Amino acid sequence: MKSKKRGYKEVGVFLLKLLIFTIIYFIAGKFGLSLAFEHVSASPVWPPTGIAIAMILLYGYRFWPVIFIGAFFVNLTTAGTIITSLGIATGNTIEGLFAAFLINKYLGGKKVFDKPVKIFLFLIVVILSGIISATIGVSTLSLGDFANWSNYIIIWLTWWIGDVIGALVFTPLIILLHKPIKISKIKIFEVILIMLSIVIIGILVFTPLSPFAIHNFPLPFLCVLPILWASIRLGQKGAILSILIISAIAIYGTLNGYGPFVMISLSLNGSLLTLQTYLGFMSLMALFVSSALENK
Repeated sequence: MKSKKRGYKEVGVFLLKLLIFTIIYFIAGKFGLSLAFEHVSASPVWPPTGIAIAMILLYGYRFWPVIFIGAFFVNLTTAGTIITSLGIATGNTIEGLFAAFLINKYLGGKKVFDKPVKIFLFLIVVILSGIISATIGVSTLSLGDFANWSNYIIIWLTWWIGDVIGALVFTPLIILLHKPIKISKIKIFEVILIMLSIVIIGILVFTPLSPFAIHNFPLPFLCVLPILWASIRLGQKGAILSILIISAIAIYGTLNGYGPFVMISLSLNGSLLTLQTYLGFMSLMALFVSSALENK
């Protein structure tokens, strides 16, 4: 009887986690598609990819329905039909499972970020898995007459970059912060100082509060300094937190027409794609530096 009750409890806990993760995926997906300008179903900012990969790495393959159900309802409530939503959900699910399988088999699973060489190989994995999702997704939309074949390449590129950068930022964020952060009282002041400097420099570079905003000076290199500081002094957790802060400020500023990635020659989608590429390189740099130092 006790074993039966324990079994019911385990099933209940699993279903509750499934529901919570699906809601998180759905909210992240709706946020991502709120930034879709080239096509309503293709966003240059796509956190669900990183969330999906991290979830599978942390909790196992049995949580794959989260990706499928979440992606299905995200797309069904945005545009398209049941058929196109099923196609896109299938692509997203294969992407997450494919990436997680390769990471588990060859890169140490949850320990994928503990060595620079693994981080480089993680980049290769998410590049490949992103191709799967973008190809299935855009092909589904085009075959269903929800996207023009003439726009296939730009929609595909938007989809792919959104997935790759979503994985580069959110997978390490969730994996590395899964365990509680332990900060000594002596280091709290330094943590506050570093994070404050990141916020201030982010504001100076990417928002209308900057004295340089109107002139669009090429200042994104300034963000390198506090991110390197965080990577050296606070390790990987500090590094990826700094990337999250810069990403939030940079995306907000770019959406509102401020910062070095807003150009007359680029559409808003083009500006976001350029920004996302920059954030991807920054994330890799922070992870490489912090990982190398922690392995010394």
